[in-house]
Amino acid sequence: MPFDAAGEKSQEFLSSAASDNGPESITVKPAVLSSMAPTRPSPDSLTTLPEILSSLSLLESEEAELSSSLQELLANRDPVVSSLSRLHNLLPQLDELRTDAYLLTRKVSVTAETADRIGGSVRALDEEMKRVREASDRVAQVMDLKVRPRLKRCRDSGYLQVV
Repeated sequence: MPFDAAGEKSQEFLSSAASDNGPESITVKPAVLSSMAPTRPSPDSLTTLPEILSSLSLLESEEAELSSSLQELLANRDPVVSSLSRLHNLLPQLDELRTDAYLLTRKVSVTAETADRIGGSVRALDEEMKRVREASDRVAQVMDLKVRPRLKRCRDSGYLQVV
């Protein structure tokens, strides 16, 4: 695992960010307890009493920082628990809303299918009405063509007077 300038472990990830240079490298550092925390020597390398006391002091300060951080996290736990409790109380209402939404979706989909079927029937009926009108117009034209010569003969013969 690579180390950064302060000697702390870091992880590198490749991300495919939108750039012309291809993927770029992102370094993610774990949370550091103290920005001035020196690196701790291996316990196997401690040989003198001052080195052991120094390492013990370092461990005690890290423990104090960890205890402080833990106390802070525990203090921030109450709002989270309160929010979770409110969410838990909302579960029955959310379940009811989900059920209502499902039933409404079913009703709407049945209504949409019915409307689609009726719409198709209305379109077919409109087409039939159009054909009936066209046929009626043709019949009227044929009748007009058949009756017109007779009317002309009747007018010419004097049976019919034009007013």
